[in-house]
Amino acid sequence: MGKRIITWKRAIVCLTAIILIGFGLLVTWSLLLPGHRPPEPERVEIDNFIGRQIEMILGDDHYQNFYEFIVVYEETDLHPAGTIIRQNPAAGRTVLASQDGMSLVRLYVATP
Repeated sequence: MGKRIITWKRAIVCLTAIILIGFGLLVTWSLLLPGHRPPEPERVEIDNFIGRQIEMILGDDHYQNFYEFIVVYEETDLHPAGTIIRQNPAAGRTVLASQDGMSLVRLYVATP
């Protein structure tokens, strides 16, 4: 009877090892398949919008394909109305684009 218990224990240990090795191979294989990897986020360098008119930027199809703008109006007499006086992120900064390929940019626009 003692030999049967040792044989069953050995069988359970072997079966567990086979299952763990199979699971490890399955996980490794699934990670190496190119179709299952998430796409690398695209890096985008932000354009300089400062000094330009907001209407020109918002009406430009090129910018509409790459940027999502949040426009904030600030009262000032230092710049003509409609002029972009600052932006966030800053021009030249490299950011990660969202899944749809768009970059979010906040534009601060002069208003009287």
